[in-house]
Amino acid sequence: MVVALIALFVALGGTGYAVSALPRNSVGTAQLKSQSVTASKVKKGTLTANLFAAGVLAQVGSAGPAGPAGAAGAQGPTGATGAPGAQGPAGPISQDCTVRFAGANLAACDLRGTTFPGTAYTGVNLAGANLSGLSLNGRQFPGANLTNVTATGTNLASANLSGALLAGAVINDAGASLASANLAGAVARGLLANGISLSGANLNRIDLTGAALDEANLTNATLVKGTLAGGSFTTANFTNVDATKASFSGADLRFATLAGAALIGADLTGANLTSTTGTPDVTGAIWGGTTCRNGTVQSGTTPCVF
Repeated sequence: MVVALIALFVALGGTGYAVSALPRNSVGTAQLKSQSVTASKVKKGTLTANLFAAGVLAQVGSAGPAGPAGAAGAQGPTGATGAPGAQGPAGPISQDCTVRFAGANLAACDLRGTTFPGTAYTGVNLAGANLSGLSLNGRQFPGANLTNVTATGTNLASANLSGALLAGAVINDAGASLASANLAGAVARGLLANGISLSGANLNRIDLTGAALDEANLTNATLVKGTLAGGSFTTANFTNVDATKASFSGADLRFATLAGAALIGADLTGANLTSTTGTPDVTGAIWGGTTCRNGTVQSGTTPCVF
């Protein structure tokens, strides 16, 4: 019994030794069973293309031509309505530029070549309109709005513009005239009217602050209590102008003529009265309580000293 157990132990121990101690390179093709090496037992990356016979591995060919486009799919359902967009800017307002009646709104209209039938256009709105080249002599525009109007070469001789708004208006160039026009109480701040004729015009209480009337002709005009402060009137002709209590404060009157002008109570504070002779032409001017350019008030009829 003991001998049998010993023999069994030796036999089992010898087999284990044989399996765990196979000599290196002792297993070859002959020792492998058919189908015993499967893909799972091959280490990845160890089989390269050069180990396979020609034709064994599939060859990747060039891409074939694109197939025809498939039919369009069915239209999808309509999406939900989006949120309303922001409101756009207001469009231009239709403007009726037909000249028909007093008080009409003709603002910003291009009225060149237009005939103004009749004479009365009280309170008409012509702000920003273009009146260039028109003959409007004798027309009645009392209280009209001519702010920023363009009236290049426009004849407004003898026109009634009393109380009208002429701020920023342009009335100049050949043919432009305001001779004998009534501009009493008009507001013409910043008016551009270089070379304009205002001969014999009624300019009482007019506001010409900052206006440019260089080389303008104002002979025999009335300018009682008018305001010309800060304006430019170089080489302008004020001969025989009635400028009683008018303000020329800070005005540019270089080379202007004031011969025979009535300057009673007028204000010349800070005015530039330079001339080619060094003193302005005030021959025959009428003085009385005039504020001279240095701010002093002359007593009686004593003229200002320049």
